[in-house]
Amino acid sequence: MSTIAPVVTPRFAVRAAVPGVLLLLLALAYTALLPLAPSLADQSGIAELAINGGERGRVVIPGEALDCAEQTGRTVCSVDVLDRELRVVMTPGAGGGVQCSADYAGSSRDCVITYYSYASPAGVALSDGLALTREEFDRVAAEAMPWWRFDNGMPLVLPVVLLVFPLAAALVVGFGGRRRVERPGLLVAGIGVGWFALHVGLLALLGTNMIELVPPVLVVAALVTFWQWTLTRPGWRTGWGHGITAFLVTTVACFVSMFVFLVAGLFVD
Repeated sequence: MSTIAPVVTPRFAVRAAVPGVLLLLLALAYTALLPLAPSLADQSGIAELAINGGERGRVVIPGEALDCAEQTGRTVCSVDVLDRELRVVMTPGAGGGVQCSADYAGSSRDCVITYYSYASPAGVALSDGLALTREEFDRVAAEAMPWWRFDNGMPLVLPVVLLVFPLAAALVVGFGGRRRVERPGLLVAGIGVGWFALHVGLLALLGTNMIELVPPVLVVAALVTFWQWTLTRPGWRTGWGHGITAFLVTTVACFVSMFVFLVAGLFVD
């Protein structure tokens, strides 16, 4: 007489690991992006240099493309523009502000500080366009932006986080089986705490006091925690429901996460 072995609920399911893997991938992405954050730029440097030419065009040169040094209490930054040196000098004012001056190809240029809050390095704008033509603006724009950024300055990793991560999560969860996870409490709590800790840690590392970024982090932490709980429950008969839910939740989570990072890091104003 044969006996039927008891069904043992597995302690682990592939789909239940997706939120944790997503958290790890976001942490790795931000580790790679942190050195590029304007808020962490050299204290004696400039976060970005904008050359405004009106209808002829506009070029933004990120801080990592500038050669900056402190000289007798002033910050001097230079960069080659069309094989000629563009030099910007920032001088602390008596009232605590900052003044800037610039020269290009031996001529003085109008220079203004575009922001000087949250991050110590300032944004600098040149409003006269350096007398460049439209064709020269296009050439400078192609040469000024490092390969790891789009033309608008956004990191290349942005579409990976906002598109590839949600699609991968949807596929893994959709085909990740239907069995439940045994004793999921620690897993559920861990993902919520981990999500909150990652983003609070980012805000601290980026040196920002933007407290208004904390509420969206908390809301998404609650959403991801609930999603993690649903992934430990028995799956639906088909994976479509879980897959679509995974795509939507991951898209929202990645968007909010990247938004918090870009704003806190001063990639966007």
